[in-house]
Amino acid sequence: MKLRSITSAIYKHSPKRVQFCITQTKAFLRERIVDPLRIPKIQSEIASLVQRVAKRERYRFVFLVPISSQWKHDLLYEALSKDPSFDVDILVCPTEFPMSSEVKEKYCFTLYEMRKSGYHPIEAVRSEYSLLPIDSLGADILFYITPYDVLMPQEYRMSCTYQEALLCYSRYGYLFDTTRQWHVNKNFGFLWQIFLSSKSDELLYHKYSTFGGTNGFALGPILIDNLRKAERETPKDAPPLVIIAPHHSIEPWGYALSNFLRMADYFKTLPQKFEGRLKFAFKPHPHLKSKLYNLPSWGREKTDKYYTFWQKTPGCELQEGPYADLFARSAAMVHDCSAFCLEYQLCNKPALFIRRNHRIPKKLDEVGQLAFSLHTMADESYEIDVFLNRVAAHTIRQDLDKQKELSQKALPYGDRSVADVIVRHIKKSLKVAE
Repeated sequence: MKLRSITSAIYKHSPKRVQFCITQTKAFLRERIVDPLRIPKIQSEIASLVQRVAKRERYRFVFLVPISSQWKHDLLYEALSKDPSFDVDILVCPTEFPMSSEVKEKYCFTLYEMRKSGYHPIEAVRSEYSLLPIDSLGADILFYITPYDVLMPQEYRMSCTYQEALLCYSRYGYLFDTTRQWHVNKNFGFLWQIFLSSKSDELLYHKYSTFGGTNGFALGPILIDNLRKAERETPKDAPPLVIIAPHHSIEPWGYALSNFLRMADYFKTLPQKFEGRLKFAFKPHPHLKSKLYNLPSWGREKTDKYYTFWQKTPGCELQEGPYADLFARSAAMVHDCSAFCLEYQLCNKPALFIRRNHRIPKKLDEVGQLAFSLHTMADESYEIDVFLNRVAAHTIRQDLDKQKELSQKALPYGDRSVADVIVRHIKKSLKVAE
């Protein structure tokens, strides 16, 4: 048996905590030993591809979408479709291949959601045994909506596609962390361009990137266009709608922000407790369900029953897809998801953050500090009750000065459409005539 097969087997059968430590150690060694040797060659190959692709009359642009709830790119798709320089498509791909029954379920759900939204996606799965070859797409630019290998089959990972097309990625969520680990991803070296959320994000990316961060540009958070459009078009609910948004990090190690395991039963008491005064939308992180399926104390049956509760209970709804419209028609949010801290505050609505072990994420940048300071903090359920009573009574007042300061620091192009900024940036990079 080869050494790699042996180490893979050891990893597979190790406890989750040990797997986490192994992954962190490998990342540390890769960033400091392996990447500095590989990156110059990769960057040279990308530069050669740019020379071959640049100045064409039309560019084939393909989004890779493994999970529908991570799709925040409606208006970017629309802007590209309207521009005569681009032909645009969406490739829906499974998170791994061959597909387990759970992965197949996610894949079919993503296809359904994208079609329901009016798209005509290309299906990556050709048969039980084969995927559509990436080179058959004829793509000039591949746009990833997630940078993580774990959410892509081997054939579609950046390390396998960067020689076929120019790769782009826009931050999935807003990044507050000032530490190295969140600004260094083993896949970022394969990217032609990464679109960062803010000037703070850009400065940290340039500082910590193994390859100098020359492919990173602060163009703004991709979701803001959808939020602005939804706010303009969506009527508000009465009684007020409150979003319950638990994070997926239920493990006792690592990032570990989620309070779901200790709050799950409490959340279910809220519809009856606030009947007639508040409505509730359960918006779990897309990875939470699979983690609960694999947790011995939960499992598939208990998890499905819990999700069905929110789907069937009067005054409640289950939301597992894109969420700009949900944000727009809501009145408040209760959550422990760091990405939502900024995104929801850009809606200028009250939010409560549930702390785990009396803590919030460490080493926040100035935007993160502002976003968290605009939240009500809670450690126990009774504190959430106090917040919800204030939401129902309409007695919460936002700090408008802080909200304005947050918008100024978080949005590098102000009121301009981020989608339009990205399209203009790509065209300029390829020297497309305006």
